[in-house]
Amino acid sequence: MADINNQTCLAYRYNLEVLPADTTRKEIIHFFYLSDEDISFIKQKGRLSPYRIAMAVLIGSYKFIGRFPKNINETPEPIIKYLYKVSM
Repeated sequence: MADINNQTCLAYRYNLEVLPADTTRKEIIHFFYLSDEDISFIKQKGRLSPYRIAMAVLIGSYKFIGRFPKNINETPEPIIKYLYKVSM
């Protein structure tokens, strides 16, 4: 049985249309983590860095808010920086 007092549990923020500007570092690491499969897919399909970052944002936002963001250009900078480090 899961421990509801566990501090590592993070809530999804479903039904938002954009990624929230107040996204915490824990949320970024948890929801925007890219598996080896994700990274392989991104590198295979996205040949240029901006496309790789965009695909990583889409994958993470789907896990975090349950949909693709309405405007990917409004992605908070900490998310972009994190994804740049892990997807390149």
